[in-house]
Amino acid sequence: MRAKIKPHEIIRDLEKSRSRIFKKEVLQNFLHDKDFQEGLEMTLSSFKTFGVAKIPISKKDGFGLSFEQFKEELAEPLIERKITGFNKLQLN
Repeated sequence: MRAKIKPHEIIRDLEKSRSRIFKKEVLQNFLHDKDFQEGLEMTLSSFKTFGVAKIPISKKDGFGLSFEQFKEELAEPLIERKITGFNKLQLN
């Protein structure tokens, strides 16, 4: 069984080089992962929007969320407009 993918580590790897070939190789290493595929779909699909105009930049790192927790508690409710970006900020 493979270790769980940490999206911030993939992003960090992609930032290491401007080479298209390097980036393609990095992405190909994770294409087998269902969470990674769902994350790509959420970010790249023009049919899914989150309805959040501005995301505040944090000055400190938090504990993070698992992909499942992020998807179920934040991403899907935002996409389905069950919560809004403003309401989510008020919950924190």
